[in-house]
Amino acid sequence: MIHDLPAFLDNGSLNWDGLGYALSAPPPLELLSPTALTDADPWIVFAAVLERAKLGHFDAMPRLLDLIVSTDDDLLWSYCADLIGDAGPRRLLESLAAPLGTRLFDADHPVHQVALCGAFRQSMRLAGVPVMLEVYLRSTDRGETNVLKVLLSQLLEAELGPIGCFTGADEDFRALVVDRCAELRATLGSSQQPVLGGALFSVESVARKLHAELTSGDPNDVTVLRFRHHLEASTGLDCSGFYKDESLQYLDATAIVEEFLKDAPGRRYMPGLRYFYGHQIPD
Repeated sequence: MIHDLPAFLDNGSLNWDGLGYALSAPPPLELLSPTALTDADPWIVFAAVLERAKLGHFDAMPRLLDLIVSTDDDLLWSYCADLIGDAGPRRLLESLAAPLGTRLFDADHPVHQVALCGAFRQSMRLAGVPVMLEVYLRSTDRGETNVLKVLLSQLLEAELGPIGCFTGADEDFRALVVDRCAELRATLGSSQQPVLGGALFSVESVARKLHAELTSGDPNDVTVLRFRHHLEASTGLDCSGFYKDESLQYLDATAIVEEFLKDAPGRRYMPGLRYFYGHQIPD
């Protein structure tokens, strides 16, 4: 059964050219109440998990996996996968592929494959790359799943390069990605580290890259959207002022990021650690 998106999660909520993870209206019940996590409406459960995670309470995150497994709603899956990636503890991410296997590796439903890979993309964990690679290699509708090459590139390459632009045989692509992962693992000393742009992830680095893009003279709107997502999910910084009617407001966005950088975020957010709304995610 597919449930309608409730009003408080509509009108810009869950959209990164809108309100992000902020609610657009007051919810119809107290989302932090215990009953919200068992509500019959899966969107209420999703929102209850989200609001707990914003406060640094990550114990309810497995409920998102329950929603994916028990429902057949592409939109809900996509949002659940993104939130698992943004705020999922390492133990949840490590166990993700097994219960999702039927859908994650179902070549007959490439849209599902791409949506569920959102969890591994957003988590930025190097250990998740092999799962994304395997999903891509098992897929048969490359018209839909070619985007996975770009997502892998965003994690493993400083800019769109050999991985993102690859056009050769699958076995050569596998070797290319595996070799790049090995290089990063050797550099970082672990496959558990979060990576973005072919380097160790840090909140400050994302903010500086976002600022550089905004002030480049020819900002790429897709890049700005992606970095806004990473920055706001990590810190809880209100970046809704980046957009007006889904149109990027360059000067306003630049001012928001510059104000954030003034507070020396490197002192609060350590490189190599994942955060959600300013709270370190259990890794």
